[in-house]
Amino acid sequence: QAVLEYGNKISSDDGDSIIPQIIETLRNSKADDVIGAPGALSPSVASYAMVVQANSQRHMSVLSARVRKTMKRARAERAGDPRLFNVVAVDGRDSDLWSVIVGGDVAVHVLSPEGSEMYQLADTLRMLARGEEPEEWRLALLSDNV
Repeated sequence: QAVLEYGNKISSDDGDSIIPQIIETLRNSKADDVIGAPGALSPSVASYAMVVQANSQRHMSVLSARVRKTMKRARAERAGDPRLFNVVAVDGRDSDLWSVIVGGDVAVHVLSPEGSEMYQLADTLRMLARGEEPEEWRLALLSDNV
């Protein structure tokens, strides 16, 4: 799968995936920008990453809460399926910039406008999905090896 951008082609080949439900939740909650790609950002935590930009800090809190609720509802609906969301974890709940909700193999990063500008996760995810590596990462690796 390539980068999926909100408003363009959004699909999932996996019929058991929670991704369509998350996309629908975000669409109904007026998310500004939704980008996703498999195996990016934190592959040790989740096999699929999404980056969502909210239009305010309050909107960020609402989006995070709704995504968490969607993941928990999916877990309840699929009780007994060992692949499903055994854990719905939230980090950054009290942050004004960023939060991440992890359920099963999906990590959803929700950023306020300020957080989006500071962290540049959407740009990083686009680069990783194209097989590119951000320059800062290469520089960090070089400095670690010196």
